[in-house]
Amino acid sequence: MAPKMSDYQKQLRRTDILDAAEEVFTERGYEHTTMKDIYESVGLSRGGLYQYFSNKQEVFETLIGDKLEEIHDRTSAALEEGEDPWNLLKERLFGEEKQPREKNDPLAPVILEFFVTGRNDLSISSFAKERYRLGVQMYANIIKKGAETGRFTPRFAPPVLARSIVAFTDGIAVDTALAGKEVRKKEQSELIYDTIIHMLKVQ
Repeated sequence: MAPKMSDYQKQLRRTDILDAAEEVFTERGYEHTTMKDIYESVGLSRGGLYQYFSNKQEVFETLIGDKLEEIHDRTSAALEEGEDPWNLLKERLFGEEKQPREKNDPLAPVILEFFVTGRNDLSISSFAKERYRLGVQMYANIIKKGAETGRFTPRFAPPVLARSIVAFTDGIAVDTALAGKEVRKKEQSELIYDTIIHMLKVQ
């Protein structure tokens, strides 16, 4: 009989599975990825993978759900610690460089595919709404903190601005999926960057 794994070892194994799954989903897309692809990629048996996840949808939802919750929690902690709201907003929009760039999030088109192909599935629809809610809440919290500290003087209510930002980030993924190399992500991001500065009246 195999030795019983500790909770810590189980968490490490779960992380390994999700890391491997991210690579597979990025390479093959959501529809073309199978549970077999995932357990072979991480070096597990079929039964070994099913001890952690019952199907491909659960793997993918856990992968992107964990990422979003981590970003949301880190954002809340940063705001409580007094991090500059404008720097934080730029980091959430553009990554560590905090400025528009050409590079795309390789998982973004896969997330779009997941939500589009599953739009008539109630469980996927509910998951999409929760993801959207967390994203809007995160941006709204940053904008509210910026207004409270005098860093921003928003022209519109924080939730309205937050929804517009989420629409932009999701729109880039749609554009990438439909237009491919025709997308000018850096230039389009510069446009929204300038728009945000204007709408927030960044000090």
